[in-house]
Amino acid sequence: MSPQWHGKRCRECGGTPAEVGPISGTGLCETHAVERFSDNLTQLVEHKGPKFEHWRRQIAASVGATLPDDDRLTA
Repeated sequence: MSPQWHGKRCRECGGTPAEVGPISGTGLCETHAVERFSDNLTQLVEHKGPKFEHWRRQIAASVGATLPDDDRLTA
């Protein structure tokens, strides 16, 4: 097994493990990891926001489609 990467500082706040606790494999402290998860979930449930729009575009792209919204912007 390869060793798991853990950053030396949180990518969001720059805190070290001594200051903020363990750093996740994605480079975030627990506070910022939970914050990102919560923001993402809220936007997916409410069907609005930049993370929801990113999700919509990725889902459309996964089947070779584009969103009607994007077609109007390029016309």
